[in-house]
Amino acid sequence: MTSVLTALSTSLDGFIAGADDSPKQPLGMGGERLFNWLFDGDTPSQFNPMFKMSAVSAAFFDEGVARVGAAITGRWTYDVSEAWGGSGPMPGILFVVTHHVPEAVPPGDPPCTFVTEGIERAVTEARVGVPGCGGL
Repeated sequence: MTSVLTALSTSLDGFIAGADDSPKQPLGMGGERLFNWLFDGDTPSQFNPMFKMSAVSAAFFDEGVARVGAAITGRWTYDVSEAWGGSGPMPGILFVVTHHVPEAVPPGDPPCTFVTEGIERAVTEARVGVPGCGGL
């Protein structure tokens, strides 16, 4: 059976970025401190060597990322990250929930899929689009 999980760095008051996030400042003012744990150690992630965490954090992070078959994000995150340069934030298929598909999309492997019918449809598409996950 397919598991649907959420994984976010979140402040105690529920924010995932600082104020005034934008493509020029993707994490907003002060938002980078939510992600310091990804860079404050000496153990690189096997999935993204740019991330160097404590050994315990790296093991936890890599165990979770190894289970990812698809990632679902919102259009704002996609836009402020500048589409992650086409590579997506995690390995696997990327689904972006949006009202409007952007005119220009950077090439990616695998390519990004835009879903305009809401989060429920994105979850269905993710389950169907990941080999071995089946439908709802």
